[in-house]
Amino acid sequence: MVVPLEVFFSGLLVLGLVIIYWTVSKSKSKYQLEISSGLTIFLYRLVTYLTIYLYGVNSPSWQRIYSDSWNHYQLGLVILIFVYLFRDKIKNKYFQIPVILGVGIGMILDEISDIIKLLAIVQLPYHFRDSLPDLLLIIFTYLVFLIIRKLIIRDK
Repeated sequence: MVVPLEVFFSGLLVLGLVIIYWTVSKSKSKYQLEISSGLTIFLYRLVTYLTIYLYGVNSPSWQRIYSDSWNHYQLGLVILIFVYLFRDKIKNKYFQIPVILGVGIGMILDEISDIIKLLAIVQLPYHFRDSLPDLLLIIFTYLVFLIIRKLIIRDK
């Protein structure tokens, strides 16, 4: 039985996200949100580049994944909304809200170029996605997020 590429890499992402959640929630760091968002971005970039390396951007499987209308920034928004709406009900020792928020934020930041295109801030070329400039934009956006987060925490 051959497992389709989409199923394999979706399973790899879910496993990675579970490992990130479990590992970061066990730590007592005050930077759980920052660590989990950074690890989520790293995981998505790793799986994306691994898929491109193994199958190429012209493979039918990659084209199905790439042209899918459901993006993980949308899932990140769903996570953020879910945590906001049910924050009082999920506050217990089993759910680490900063870690869950970090995963959602990481999903959103990883697709910053898609968000820029969606909001029509800048018209990016088709080949921009998953290129070196895209990776640099993601890293820059993550660093800006860390700076803003640090300023917010310092003011409290």
